This record gives sequence, C-alpha cells and structure tokens, in this order.
Amino acid sequence: MEQVRILIVDDEASLRLGVRTILSQEGFDVEEAQTGEEAIGKIRATPPRLVLQDVNMGPGMKGFEVCRWVKANPMTRQIGVLMLTADAEKGTVMECLESGADDYLLKPYDSAKLLEKVRRILSKETPQAADGLEMTEGRGIDVEMSESSEPDSQKDSAVAAAPQPMK
Repeated sequence: MEQVRILIVDDEASLRLGVRTILSQEGFDVEEAQTGEEAIGKIRATPPRLVLQDVNMGPGMKGFEVCRWVKANPMTRQIGVLMLTADAEKGTVMECLESGADDYLLKPYDSAKLLEKVRRILSKETPQAADGLEMTEGRGIDVEMSESSEPDSQKDSAVAAAPQPMK
C-alpha cells in the first residue's frame, strides 16, 4: 500500500515539526514547505493528496493565495486543502472556505481533531485531475503561477475564478 503524501506549509518550524510528528506516526508521507512559493514548487514537482497550511505565513504568498492557486488549476484542484489559523474571527474562517479550502482548523488544536479533519478530507474520492487523468506520485505539474502577491482584490481572473465550496 502506497503512503498518502501530505504537504505541511507553515513559516514556524516548531509547528511543522509537531504536525509532521503526528502525521508520520499515523503512517503518512509528510513533506514540508516554509513559504507559499516553496509549497507551489513542491506541489508542481510531486502533487500531494493534501496540503495542510497556515493562513498567515511570513512575507510572500499567504495561505489563502496558495489555496486559490491549487483550486484554480485543473491539474491540482482535486488536492485537499486544510487551513490552520489562530484567528477565530468569522471573516478569517469564511475566507478559508471562500478560497476553496476543504476545511479549517483553529489553533491551538489537539492531535485527535487534526487527524479527524485530515482523514475526512482524504476519505473523499481518489484524487483525479479534471480531465480524468490520474494523479501519480512524481508526476510534475506545469501550471503557471500568478507572479503577484497583491491583495486578493487585485488577483488575476484565473485565481479569482477558483471554485467555491458547496454550502
């Protein structure tokens, strides 16, 4: 049985280590990225089944932008996205879902809640590209990323047209 690959994206090394430990103990193949740009590169090179990422990362792309990029592209939109945030404000939670995230988790969280949400997202159907092409480990994705890291209101139409979650 092939391990399910999960990409953790957070600018805090201690948080990445904690999540990696929890997921690795459950048999997941875990990879890490510190920035949104690094995450996009890793997603292009070897698409994971799930991206687990912080909403607010240091300079550069934020979690919302990475999520919109993933969900706007036909070759990556089936990848699950779980957003992590310490901001319990309704606006932040809504933006997580509006950006296309499959779910969100408020920090601090316990490992049982994290694993429950990860398993729920992964239990959806087997990832397939929009054209019916199966995603395979090690298959690179050549999709243009928006060069902009401007506020969401200035994003190009491809990113702004990300699929919305069902309500």
